[in-house]
Amino acid sequence: MLANHFRPPRCDNHQVRPDDGISRDETVARVGRGTNAVLGLLALHNLVQNTLLNERGYVTGNLIVSGLLVGVGRASGLTWEEMGLRGGSLRDGLLVGGAASLAATTVGLVALAHPEMLDDDRAAASGDAVWRRALIRFPLGTAPFEEIAFRGVLTAFLRRAHPAARAEWLAAGAFAAWHLIPTGRALAGNRLGREMSPPQRLGAAMAGSAAAGVAGLALSAMRRGTGSLLAPWLAHSSFNTVSYLTATAAGRRPGSRRRKATAGRGLCPPTRPEPGTDSMLAQLDLNAGGGDQHQRACRIPAGSLGDVFRDTGLGCFTPGRRPEGFS
Repeated sequence: MLANHFRPPRCDNHQVRPDDGISRDETVARVGRGTNAVLGLLALHNLVQNTLLNERGYVTGNLIVSGLLVGVGRASGLTWEEMGLRGGSLRDGLLVGGAASLAATTVGLVALAHPEMLDDDRAAASGDAVWRRALIRFPLGTAPFEEIAFRGVLTAFLRRAHPAARAEWLAAGAFAAWHLIPTGRALAGNRLGREMSPPQRLGAAMAGSAAAGVAGLALSAMRRGTGSLLAPWLAHSSFNTVSYLTATAAGRRPGSRRRKATAGRGLCPPTRPEPGTDSMLAQLDLNAGGGDQHQRACRIPAGSLGDVFRDTGLGCFTPGRRPEGFS
């Protein structure tokens, strides 16, 4: 357990501070228990989020878990300032976050010049769903939760026991692990990912998770430089929103593969895996019964569990279950 490795750090600026009326050893133990609780809660939520939560429950679930994480931090003696939820420079946060948002927008516009890299089935959605995800899911569900969890509470716990640089690297490692399952599912919904062999997809998923860890280090630098979570939240939400809107725009350009595949067939593109592909992709063969069956398979109520699996790249239905009735 991590609690066994907690010790007073050598850096004087990050010493474990005994709380009022509590001994130093008890404070160290409380921080260790709190860290283990945070890691356990994140692991459980990662599984629930990627298997059970529907589109509507995604934002609510993330907000609830964010509150639980903050509660664990406060119960373990973390201050609001340590978690990045109070203090810091509002001006610096807005400037840094705004600059990062502008950079994300620029990258998105440049990426439109290479639409094949953005040919992602997860971006095949109706207008209402697109704007719901762009304006609600990412800025209010994904970014706040992940910033509170990884740059806020977890980093604050780790800084109680390690120098700041090491704490940020450890938090970035946890952030990379958090993205392993979503990255694998994203590859299943991307044309380039489906053309890979299983070992290649595994390697690509690990590389994508490592890239998320590197992004986590950049977000930690924003958090440290501005003193709050405002800048990383703005940067994170902007990157996710711009990436999604860019992929959506690429798929709707004349001549795009997804536009041709979905013309007259509903929102879900057909997927026919090559012989010998793994079982997960084999379950995505929605064309076995012809166009009518594909059309019926794609009639999933917005916000249903099947909609989430479609959004995460697992196809137009929940494998092994009926696509209807999950709300």
